[in-house]
Amino acid sequence: MACSSCEIPNVVNTSTGGEFVCYCFNHTMEDIQSDFQLNGVSTIEKSIRTAVEAGSCSCELKNPQGKCCLGDVRAAYKGLEAVATTSNID
Repeated sequence: MACSSCEIPNVVNTSTGGEFVCYCFNHTMEDIQSDFQLNGVSTIEKSIRTAVEAGSCSCELKNPQGKCCLGDVRAAYKGLEAVATTSNID
């Protein structure tokens, strides 16, 4: 499932050709797409949320936006859900 229609702000290409969506835990758009395809839910978002609550992130330093990436991760999943919903309607 391609995600060319997903609105993902401020992603950065990695050396492997992926795009980071979560800088603290190195999750790429490909990781999020795979998670969505395999699980149908956001297990990555849940793991990031747990780590953030434990104080295990460095968003202010690692994310070029200087803020938590959870909003970007959520947007990625919502984009995938929208694409899946649209595909099921057609």
